[in-house]
Amino acid sequence: MQINPAALEFLRSDFLSNHWQRQAAFLPQAIGISANDIDIDELAGLAMDAEVESRLIHQLAERDFSLQHGPFSLDTLTSLAESHWTLLIQSVDHILPAFLQLRDQFNFIDQARLDDIMVSISPSHGSVGPHFDHYDVFLIQAAGQREWQIGQACDASSKLVENSPLHILENFDCTQRFQCQPGDMLYLPPGLAHWGTASSDNCVTISIGFRSPSLQDIGQHLLVQATDVSKTDEVDNKENRQASKSSLTLSTLPIQWAAPAEAIAPSPSQPITQATLLELQQTLQQQLLQPENLAHALQASLTEPKNPNNFHCIDAQQAQRELQQLLI
Repeated sequence: MQINPAALEFLRSDFLSNHWQRQAAFLPQAIGISANDIDIDELAGLAMDAEVESRLIHQLAERDFSLQHGPFSLDTLTSLAESHWTLLIQSVDHILPAFLQLRDQFNFIDQARLDDIMVSISPSHGSVGPHFDHYDVFLIQAAGQREWQIGQACDASSKLVENSPLHILENFDCTQRFQCQPGDMLYLPPGLAHWGTASSDNCVTISIGFRSPSLQDIGQHLLVQATDVSKTDEVDNKENRQASKSSLTLSTLPIQWAAPAEAIAPSPSQPITQATLLELQQTLQQQLLQPENLAHALQASLTEPKNPNNFHCIDAQQAQRELQQLLI
């Protein structure tokens, strides 16, 4: 699977200037895909692996869906109905070299934003319903045909179907339609409603997602930095070990906050004074929001693996041995 030269030139220039995180872009025959590139049985077989994240979605009515999480048995996968279901397999780029090679071609976008590559397998009428994502996504048709409807811009206030296992939009206003053939690619920015439905059997769609930094994640990593106590210090003596078990106090934090004198004895009507709030705000701005702290928190957030099952933990000695072997 290879991005065609003309499409790659567009993606590296006009696309980044006019479409990235702004508006949808349809690129017909942007990807060179042959029949040998996609093995549906191999892809579906990944859903039987306990270490692979997979989901099976059945459409029961227009806005009614059921959701099952893998791994799935062979009997389940071979006894599926003839239509109206979708099998989703996450992080195939961590498993199959062909998808890793495809992912690496999207190096015109900051790779720290890359989430993963997901594969969708559907028979005719397979769909996951009208929805929107919080990340940028490239939808590549790999086999069969799929119709994509593009809808309205959405946000946290957009109404969703209640009691649904999926984030299905209650209202969907179609503004564009694209009938995707193998090799076609559709880009969607965050928050844009879309609804894909398989138009044929053996429909395979590849989704390459790029996430934006989450303020919640970055803030969490900043707080972790601020409250991190060295493990070496914790085991120096018994007193330190006991202290590490208790709640962290301001004296144990890298950030030292000197509360103003008037904050020591606030009045009953104003338990937290404005001077206290101002002093704390200034301390946080000076310490947490230093460029080097923000850079570290952003790197930690973007490089945190989405699927920890793809990694295994090793001790320091084994890590050193493996590193030495790589350097030989």
